[in-house]
Amino acid sequence: MRKESAPAGAKRGVWRAVFWIALAVFVCALAALGYIGYTYYHADKEYQDVASQAFDPAAADAAAGEAGDATLLGDLSVDWDYLKSVNPDVVAWVYIPGTRVNYPVVQGADNDVYLHRSFSGETGFAARAGSIFMDAANAPDASDANTVLYGHHMRDGSMFACLSKDLSNNGPFNDHRTVYVLTPAMNYRCTTFSLVLTNATDAIVQTAFATPEARAAYVADKESRSVVTPSEGFPDPAAVQKLFTLATCDYQESNGRAVLFAQVVDSAAPNTHNGGVIGKEDETALSGAVKEGA
Repeated sequence: MRKESAPAGAKRGVWRAVFWIALAVFVCALAALGYIGYTYYHADKEYQDVASQAFDPAAADAAAGEAGDATLLGDLSVDWDYLKSVNPDVVAWVYIPGTRVNYPVVQGADNDVYLHRSFSGETGFAARAGSIFMDAANAPDASDANTVLYGHHMRDGSMFACLSKDLSNNGPFNDHRTVYVLTPAMNYRCTTFSLVLTNATDAIVQTAFATPEARAAYVADKESRSVVTPSEGFPDPAAVQKLFTLATCDYQESNGRAVLFAQVVDSAAPNTHNGGVIGKEDETALSGAVKEGA
């Protein structure tokens, strides 16, 4: 017996339903992409506007160009009055020449405050990128033995994306070793020496150390776990007196983290020149010197 085919009208109805479902999926996908794109655009534009008012990276580049002339470090200036008028929680500025890292740093009462809050204090979908923020356990003047800064890994390359995306390879790492951290009280020039790829369960953050030996052991551990090698070799762990650590997500593994370690090599009080510079050998003599506690 010949099997009867479905009526033409029924077939058209099925294809019509498939078409509308596919269209709905397509529209939802476009909306999601638009949402992500707007979030990235909004965060990047806000930071560019802030940077144009508060900090001129060309001055830092000029200082680095003078063979790392430390006498110029104190001349680097940030418009703290402007930044504090936007957000009184601002505590520092971080800049890595040759990358997109050029941001104000805030500090909240805990490490959740600025995960999804913009520098201007906005919340909601437009502020999902959050802000660059200092660990809530750190002293806001960055006087701890290890000051930790966090930032999201944005897929457009902004925020701290370069830590995982670029600097995890020896070439780019060695090409971008200098990190400036500027605070109202002190300007720091740092040199990176280790990048550790790990996961969120790793208790890698430590802001203070009971003894110099404990600090040296911490540095030695990070050197042994580094996925990159400084061109001149790793520094003597005992010689690393003060650190800044930058951390972000690493999408190469589930719940991954990329953590960049830098040692302070020069520091100077802002607006000092010729004689106002404090080199690494004088680091522990700073006002508000490295704190070594439990």
